[in-house]
Amino acid sequence: MKESFSSLYTKLCSEFEKELEEKRSKRNKIAIICFSILAVIICAILITFNIYSVMLSISLIPIFYIIFRLFVNDRERKYSLYFKDNVIKALVQNVFDKAEYYPHLGIQPIQYNSSVYKERYNEYNALDKIVVTNNNRLEFSEVYTKKIIEDENGHKESRTVFSGVARNLQTECCF
Repeated sequence: MKESFSSLYTKLCSEFEKELEEKRSKRNKIAIICFSILAVIICAILITFNIYSVMLSISLIPIFYIIFRLFVNDRERKYSLYFKDNVIKALVQNVFDKAEYYPHLGIQPIQYNSSVYKERYNEYNALDKIVVTNNNRLEFSEVYTKKIIEDENGHKESRTVFSGVARNLQTECCF
């Protein structure tokens, strides 16, 4: 490890503080604008107060909520990707000499299945793959698996099978 984790993290956060805060503030501005527009429309409708305007205002609430969530989710995703590409990547490369970080990828299901994790699942999601190479190749990433269970009445329930870090080790030598 070249530099202590806390000092590197502090340095990276201060280095990217302006960009991270800008992305965070854009998300907040969109929320304020959406709620302000919705409040003005509802107030205008309530002033006229007839049954059709009340029904219209009630129907606008879910529409504005969906628009708001789309904008906020997009901003949160961009913030997360920026943070991973700049801060997390530098931290990983500081800890491991020969490491590659892929924030959008994860270990493949076949690698997960061939390891010690044997319970069956229906849904698989993996991200934040780190590959460390020296004489061997070690891959690990966050993995989430779920199993959909249906009872006799047809009700479906999702149960987490695994949520954590999974790894895959490839060695060059044979024993």
